[in-house]
Amino acid sequence: MTMLDQLLQILSPQKDYDKRKSDSKYRRLKKKGKKNDKKPIVEEKKPYLDPELFKQLPGHVDIRKVVTKPRNIDEREWIATHAIALFHNINQLYGTVSEFCTAETCPIMQGPGQKQYAWVDERGKKLKCTGPQYVDYVMTFCQKCASNQDLFPTKYAQTFHESFYSEIKKILRFLFHVIAHMYYSHFARLKQMDMVGYLTTVFKHFTYLDRDFHLVDRQETSTMDDLVEAMGLFKPMPSSSETSVAERTTGACSAAEAPSPSGNRTQQTPTHFHQQQMMHLPPRNNGAPMSIRNFQGWTPT
Repeated sequence: MTMLDQLLQILSPQKDYDKRKSDSKYRRLKKKGKKNDKKPIVEEKKPYLDPELFKQLPGHVDIRKVVTKPRNIDEREWIATHAIALFHNINQLYGTVSEFCTAETCPIMQGPGQKQYAWVDERGKKLKCTGPQYVDYVMTFCQKCASNQDLFPTKYAQTFHESFYSEIKKILRFLFHVIAHMYYSHFARLKQMDMVGYLTTVFKHFTYLDRDFHLVDRQETSTMDDLVEAMGLFKPMPSSSETSVAERTTGACSAAEAPSPSGNRTQQTPTHFHQQQMMHLPPRNNGAPMSIRNFQGWTPT
């Protein structure tokens, strides 16, 4: 074997190694390039933002005035009244589409922006739920709170518990998730059933109550900010000389609900404002009848 052959034999493995190394590096770069390729952004369709739809919505009730708290009403009484109203109306509205909200149609509880909601149990464990499961958890939780005398007292001179605001914030956050889900997954069905006006009214009611008393984190509700803007919910209010719908409706109990200097209410009526009337809801598909407070008794028409 000549010296040249020996030299080629020595250098050949190194050439193969260099070739394999360069090929491997090329493959890694190619694979990395594929991994970093951005997926095309699919724009979410939001039929509830259609400007033509807003022209068809009812406008004879000024929800902004209804939510504005009269001067002599205790704030907690006022919030409790509207929270119970929202619970009642959202539960009833969801009931119209509950048969179409199933594990097959709504395997994930979602809202606009493909926002997913997971239920957190009493031990702090997150549970991935289908749409109907999550809504059932929400309504069960709200009913349990509504029946709690510490959170929604009904007896004479009974005061609200110190945890009132924290629990109310939970209730409204959960109810917002149900509203968002109806807009995201069931808007077409509600439109077909001519129920969009009711959904819009509920959304307005929630939004005004939430913004007036800062009850739900803005980051939580930001998924529906485009609808708030499209509706123009926070345009300048009418002249203060106009009598508020809420004041006309609740004037009879304003003095009775005035808070005392010590912070406790001096109440002349036998029951709390938010508990004046009761009604029984028909059972939903999955459970027993639910008893809640009736807000419609004093809602203006």
